Order: sequence, then structure tokens, then C-alpha cells
Amino acid sequence: HVKPHEVLTWDHICCEEGYAHCTGLGYAWQSEFRSYQIWTQSALQDYKYMLWVDSDALMTQPWTPPMDPLKLMVDHDLVLLFDNFPKGNGKGKALTHKIKQVYNTSLCSLTLTPQGHLNPRLSSSSSSNDNDCQTNLGLVHGMFHITNLEFYRSELQMTWAQVLTSPYHFQRQFDDQIAVTVPAAILAPDRAWDMRLQGLNLSVWHNGDRDGKAKEPLRPRGYKMWFRKNIETLWPEGYAACKSVVHYGGRRR
Repeated sequence: HVKPHEVLTWDHICCEEGYAHCTGLGYAWQSEFRSYQIWTQSALQDYKYMLWVDSDALMTQPWTPPMDPLKLMVDHDLVLLFDNFPKGNGKGKALTHKIKQVYNTSLCSLTLTPQGHLNPRLSSSSSSNDNDCQTNLGLVHGMFHITNLEFYRSELQMTWAQVLTSPYHFQRQFDDQIAVTVPAAILAPDRAWDMRLQGLNLSVWHNGDRDGKAKEPLRPRGYKMWFRKNIETLWPEGYAACKSVVHYGGRRR
């Protein structure tokens, strides 16, 4: 809460009723932007696909054929191709109600098929009652994925994004990972694929982990030190292009 005469900044820490984690206003805004406003940005209107990489998700090797995630996305007309699942979770009565309001079903849980496709468990009930199942699902990691913009900026998905981020701005509990995961899980799970299970091992560094996976740390875990020790041998072209601009040490667990 902002005290009288207090100057509100992007660094202001905000807390939400019923949500355990307080967060900076700036972070909460980017979460909302990525959930809703990004899909209709004029700069993206001429494009069908968006490859998203967080600023702290850093490359460790070239993406040479057949390691081409965009080709896989286009060739199979996917709506979502992701590097890591699950990361975080979406749960609770409020989320259950929002999903039911837009899709007239409940998304109870979410896993992967052996082929690496999203595998949702939907409610078998057509009742308007939210109690047929309570949502508790793993989420697609937001640090690196490719989305089909035609799918996500469709009328139904924009309704979903608006409902998810309502009734007030700067919510953190309903974030971009939920915004991206739920539509693909409900409407096109067979067109939402995990990169690793398609043979794409791109080794994107994020918070000290390979492809965001906590059980696969890169050593040393700080990216700047890892870059200095390894990249010239593993990826000479990347070293030549980036050695003068790599300053990020990285957040480590």
C-alpha cells in the first residue's frame, strides 16, 4: 500500500491479498504486459511467430541444423514450443473460476505425454459449478518459448488474457506463464510441444541451470565466469561476437 505523499516508483513492492509473494511494481507490470498487452502490439502485427527469450536467459551454443526450433514450430504448425516444463504452478479457486468463465471447463492438472505434448486433465462436468475440480497445474516456463501469434491474439484468447489480468492492474499471481499455458493446454495440447522431447537440446542458461532445469546446473554457475572459461572453445563465433558485451554475472540459486 502507498502511504500518503509517498512517491510510487517501479521499485515499489506490492502485495496481493490471498497471495503469499510480494513483488516489485515493475516486475508485476511486465508480467501483465506479457499476459495481455503484448499480443496486440503494432510491432508484432505482421508476424505469425514470436520467439521470447528473457534478458537473463543466455545462449551457450549455436543453433545449427537440425537444432532449429523455429523450423520445428513452422513445419508442424504448432501454437507453442517451450524449453522447460513444469516451472511454477497455477492453482486456486480464483484461477479455476477464470478458466471456467472463458472456456466453460475446468483445467484440473497438466502433464506431458511421452511424445512431449501437453496432456491436460479437463473436468468431465459441464456444470457451471467451480467445484468439479480445483486447478493445480504445472506451467510452461516463461524464460524461453515460441508462440503462434495468430492463436494467442484470436478473439477467444484475448478474452482469456483480459479476464486473467482483471479486475485490477499489476497482479503478480496471474502471470504470463499461466496466460500462455492455459489456452494451449485446453484448445491445442497436441500442438504444444516440449523442445527436449523433440530432440532440441539448446542448453539455454537461466539462473545457473541448463534450459531452466534445476537438476542440470552449468558449472561454474555464474554466466560471466562460465562464458570466460568455456565459450571460446565451444562456440568461437559466439565468443567473438559477444566477448565485449557479456557483463552479466547472473542470479544463482
